[in-house]
Amino acid sequence: MPNNKLKLNNPKILKKVIIAIIPGLIVAGFWAFAVGVSPSQRLVFDALLPGKIIINPSLPGKAIITGKAIITTTWQCGDSLAYHGVDSEGSPITNYQYSTVQIGEQCWFAENLRATKYRNNTDIPNLTDNTAWQSDTTGAYAWYENNYATYGSVYGALYNWYAATNTAGLCPEGWRVPTDDDWYALTNYLSANSEYWCGGNNDYIAKSLASKTHWSSYGTACTVGNSTSTNNLTGFSLLPAGSRDTTGSFNPISYLAYLWSSTEYGAYAWYRGLYYNNATVDRYCADKAFGFSVRCLME
Repeated sequence: MPNNKLKLNNPKILKKVIIAIIPGLIVAGFWAFAVGVSPSQRLVFDALLPGKIIINPSLPGKAIITGKAIITTTWQCGDSLAYHGVDSEGSPITNYQYSTVQIGEQCWFAENLRATKYRNNTDIPNLTDNTAWQSDTTGAYAWYENNYATYGSVYGALYNWYAATNTAGLCPEGWRVPTDDDWYALTNYLSANSEYWCGGNNDYIAKSLASKTHWSSYGTACTVGNSTSTNNLTGFSLLPAGSRDTTGSFNPISYLAYLWSSTEYGAYAWYRGLYYNNATVDRYCADKAFGFSVRCLME
């Protein structure tokens, strides 16, 4: 059984399979298989599940719930996934519904992460002070201009690399912050499929990842900011969330989008960048203290 943190009790013997759930345990992405439940009838538990769930093999796809839970039957990429996030008031919640999208053989979050807690339920420090941001080496996040209502609610959070790679886990169970190779796999796939190109150029793939809204306009054909109604052929829906630099100041929203990889390059780390006035997806390395957006990738 993949991700076997929760164990079935003698599933070959019992008529009912009881899964004991540890209160507060995050089990996003966990697949549970029971006797009589075929792969097409599998259940995915994608929230914090206190209490117990009883799966009755005689009723495939059904469950008796004795504790509070959120259960989605036959989850597949393209469905939403519940994980740490924030509500409309900016308060932490455990069941924010993230959109997902299949691109080639990869399944991605289709929106920027906005988790204020790690996978293990510990808080990620929200460092609004510039000096504190500059000196952090353990993990932190910020809302653009420290304003959730105006910016964070739209663009998600900005994380330093230390948060993106913290051993507590930034993405849900079964998901990860993409490696540099993962980003290569995405861009190579887009460059190999002409439906995602602009102007017949297989390097001009940025528009296929960029959202149709919020980008500043630009006159040159095939740039992200040109004719934005033709953006987002992949459904990746990347917004220009800006960034936070090593001094703590914020770089312009609506002009750029930076996304971390988990891969180091000496004292730096690799990331991908899209710009309103460019047609390509660019690869750079940056100081780990920068604040960039994060997208989770299914393992």
